[in-house]
Amino acid sequence: MPDLSDNRVQIFFRDETVKAAIEARQADRSFSETGRRMLERYLYLLQVSMPDFSEAEASLIVDALNGTIFHKETVSLLWAEIEDASRSGGLAEKWQIDGASLLARLRDLTPFEALAVVDAVEQFWSGPYRQEGPMREKLLACGLLKPEKKRL
Repeated sequence: MPDLSDNRVQIFFRDETVKAAIEARQADRSFSETGRRMLERYLYLLQVSMPDFSEAEASLIVDALNGTIFHKETVSLLWAEIEDASRSGGLAEKWQIDGASLLARLRDLTPFEALAVVDAVEQFWSGPYRQEGPMREKLLACGLLKPEKKRL
């Protein structure tokens, strides 16, 4: 077992498509360095691609998507999953938002924006965020809610 005491993380890829994508970008860097750079860029894109939601809208989204599993081919149906859950569960009323307005915005998301939302929701439900505590803090921690910008 390698010594990881210097904070290095070892990641293994079994997917040949991912492996080939890393190798195609390798140039004069190691496989690990290339994979790390790609992952850093992906995480950055998730962060900057997150749409703006109110706390109530973000709460409805995590509520509606509890237990939903998305794949890369289905992420564009984010809006439909939320629409189904909202209609059957009365979530717009529960969270006191204009459900039609939220759904219209969700339909207009780019695939990467939808992926950013799905990623944040997955973090919310699989991480420590589902524990007791203020909803706002949990939504901020998983990235679904953006911190307020400080005014000068």
